[in-house]
Amino acid sequence: MKEFLAYFFYRLILQEGGASLDDVVKAVIYVTDISKFSEISAIRNKYFSNAKPVSTLVEISKTVKGGCDVEIEVIAIKSKK
Repeated sequence: MKEFLAYFFYRLILQEGGASLDDVVKAVIYVTDISKFSEISAIRNKYFSNAKPVSTLVEISKTVKGGCDVEIEVIAIKSKK
């Protein structure tokens, strides 16, 4: 499984709003193959090395975009500094 390109895009989107992956409080990861849990978890932990958001992993039959194995939804709360 390739590393999640989605984390890269989320990082860019969050930066546009003045936030970062460290501000993510919840992540839902939809996968088409739950047997790759340990690999998915390792990648997730790499990107959320500082933040420890509540996470849910859900197996689905297919993604909206054909050819994708993973969809990720995140909720971030930008801290006031």
